[in-house]
Amino acid sequence: MTEGALRWQPASASLIADQVDAVTGLLGHPNLPVGIVPWTTPARFFPRHGFQVYDSDAVVLGTETATATLTGAADVAAYEELFASVEAVASFGEEARDHLARIAAEYRALAGER
Repeated sequence: MTEGALRWQPASASLIADQVDAVTGLLGHPNLPVGIVPWTTPARFFPRHGFQVYDSDAVVLGTETATATLTGAADVAAYEELFASVEAVASFGEEARDHLARIAAEYRALAGER
């Protein structure tokens, strides 16, 4: 996920800090790799919407008004390539933990917490 997604504040800063901590708790889970793309990392691509790739068989896209499931080989391949681009610039493991700790601390500062 991008740092920008973590910076979207739809609730109190304190609640968002707790949500960032919840994401941090997922780090190291064997079946759930969590990568963070810091805002300082150059990315020469821009996904225009969220998507999930399912075992090279399908891609599910979420748009403002609908959800689409793509199963064509060329469509799935395009999203696998896009995902690989995101994954290539993401931080994982302790580096991701450091970014998440920084983001949570900044939210706590906004909330007036220590």
